[in-house]
Amino acid sequence: MNSAGTKKEPFVLRRATVEDAPQLFDLLTELARFEKLAPPDEAAKLRLLEDGFGPRKRFDAYLAFVEESEIPVGFCVILETYSTFMARPRLLVEDLYVRPDFRRRGIGKALIRLCLEEGHKRGCERIECFGLDWNANAHDIYEHLGATQLTEWFLYRFDKRIIEHHLGVGPKRRSYRPKPSKL
Repeated sequence: MNSAGTKKEPFVLRRATVEDAPQLFDLLTELARFEKLAPPDEAAKLRLLEDGFGPRKRFDAYLAFVEESEIPVGFCVILETYSTFMARPRLLVEDLYVRPDFRRRGIGKALIRLCLEEGHKRGCERIECFGLDWNANAHDIYEHLGATQLTEWFLYRFDKRIIEHHLGVGPKRRSYRPKPSKL
């Protein structure tokens, strides 16, 4: 039985440790390919190690395991942000992924529930998730669980190239034209 007193799930969720880093990197690479993005390179992996498992953690990662697989079959990455208007923390679900062969088993839903529990434990007023515009499965699960798609807010991003341009650091360019950014 689990903590809710219902039948035990056929999978286990737990916080990732530094020893899990290679498997977490594999999952991040799969997620990047799924989202049609470049996976983390070796320098990014070193930053992930420091930021996820170092003395000043910037995020927490959780892994999903099933009995028939020795490697994790899913994961989520969360971090806290802050709402000045509510004067309360918010939890951001940065990544959530379940390997295709293990979908439709409730693992994604359980990872979201874990995020809800963690946000509640931290006193978060809101929990926010991203979903790519073409990822109907993510939209469906978030909405099925009661999340609201925001229509009044647009997400804007200053990437490193733009930051360096405005600060006058980094490579010098004669002219500047913003390029649309991929996630």
